[in-house]
Amino acid sequence: MSTSSKPYPHQSFLLEPTKLVRLVDKMHEQFDPDQLPTDDFTAFMKDGSSQTLQDLNGVLQLDNSSRRKIERVVLCSTASPVTDNPKILRIEIDFGVPVVAGSAEKSGGASISVAGSTVAATQKSLSEIEEQVERSWIKNWPERAMIGAILGISLLLTLGPQVSFSRASSYEMASTMWLQPEQVREISEKLSSSGKFSDDDERDLVRKQIQNLAQAVGEREDTNARKDKNRILAWGCWLFLLLVSIILWTYGLPSKVFLWGDEKSRTATRATFKGLLWTFLIGVAILAPFSQLFLRGILGGNIGG
Repeated sequence: MSTSSKPYPHQSFLLEPTKLVRLVDKMHEQFDPDQLPTDDFTAFMKDGSSQTLQDLNGVLQLDNSSRRKIERVVLCSTASPVTDNPKILRIEIDFGVPVVAGSAEKSGGASISVAGSTVAATQKSLSEIEEQVERSWIKNWPERAMIGAILGISLLLTLGPQVSFSRASSYEMASTMWLQPEQVREISEKLSSSGKFSDDDERDLVRKQIQNLAQAVGEREDTNARKDKNRILAWGCWLFLLLVSIILWTYGLPSKVFLWGDEKSRTATRATFKGLLWTFLIGVAILAPFSQLFLRGILGGNIGG
């Protein structure tokens, strides 16, 4: 006897009644015409229970409720040989087969196993069944890649360089002895005309320097306070994006769906909720940087981290 198998670890899928019926029909087609296959369909529930049925309609009539949600379905067809060289003896397809990740065992992916008389026969049947099984695959990676790109770009913008729109820096003031340019010109003109600098002029000069220094210190403290608020706003927006992304990744992009029973209503609710999550995610990712620029422009402060 020869056995051919094909595992699909971590493969996301959506199994609905029409595809399930076609898949079982394709399994039956692999046996010899005079063979009478026997079916066993086993459903494993969320609460740890399982149910084995010989009728596919019985599987589709399971309530698939939130409490007894179907986590795994195993389709198995076997047939006794009626000739000396039967092509196929057993076919098993496992949707939601446990996958070992380190020391933990998680449910996910699928697998196909075909047993028959020769390698050629099992490989041929495996290829035909594989084509039918792969029609139930769902591709979550484009949306997950987009989520990762949005988070990455938003993080770069949050950690981006500071953009300053202040009037005159403290360094420029210090280079002119804490005097404004017009004050420097005034003193220069007075010295040019009279060549003297009285005690009153010196006291007035010191007073202006102290006033300018106090103003620069106050502006720096005010700027730092606005920058702190801006950091809080930027990180708050990014953390909100992260939270929405986690919910969207885990709830909006399921890795396995058995679309019958109560799962139909859950899938419809999930689709609506996923649309709202994408709206929040894209909206905040686009509007947050512009809102920071707008607010900083009104307040006349600094923009950046």
